[in-house]
Amino acid sequence: MPGISCIIPAWNAAAFIEEAIDSVASQDRQVDELIVVDDGSTDDTAALVSARPGVRLLQQANAGVAAARNAGLAAATGDFVAFLDADDLWTPRKLSLQMSAFLADPELALCFGGAEHLDIRPVGFQASPLALPSGPEAGRLMAGLLAPRRVFERVGPFDATMTTGADQEWLLRARGMGLKEVILPEIVLVRRIHGENLTLRRNDEKHHNFMMLLAKQIRARRQAGSMSGCVETWKADDDDR
Repeated sequence: MPGISCIIPAWNAAAFIEEAIDSVASQDRQVDELIVVDDGSTDDTAALVSARPGVRLLQQANAGVAAARNAGLAAATGDFVAFLDADDLWTPRKLSLQMSAFLADPELALCFGGAEHLDIRPVGFQASPLALPSGPEAGRLMAGLLAPRRVFERVGPFDATMTTGADQEWLLRARGMGLKEVILPEIVLVRRIHGENLTLRRNDEKHHNFMMLLAKQIRARRQAGSMSGCVETWKADDDDR
């Protein structure tokens, strides 16, 4: 059986990290390696991770989620790689469902799944009601991805200069290479909305970055004489928030 590495980037995630680790440990297809990259946390994240047997802890000065993912990729040894955000959860059959898809299609490069959102914001939290897409319509979420490690080697690292949107930038690069992908109909990811989610707090910035990335890709496609994939990428990734 091919090996699977799970990488969890974490920053001040003490309130969530143990449950995230538990959701990985509860998979019906176990990972071969679980790496948590502590991105300069100032809370008990590192101590909680260190106390978990079988979990490999990497620590770095605070450099952002993209840099943390890159550090995890550099350390990963599995044939396949999956990411999980420290405040989210995998459903128990995530990996078995996705591995079945790869076994059924040797040409598959990127396998996503559906997501649902769990609102755990405190009572009285001043925020608008959630209006986030669920299921396969949630789009291409990095925490819902499983891919061969060779795909990450081919596409290259995440852009660590970006505070938000590095996952979309990476996916646009992958899409531009014509890599075969699929979004499974099953729910594989639970996103916990707690009020401090980085992508929600900086959604305007993320949307601006994505529009700039999309415009850059369109210009490149025009120069290359091809526009295939741009519209589909917009539909899928603009909802990744």
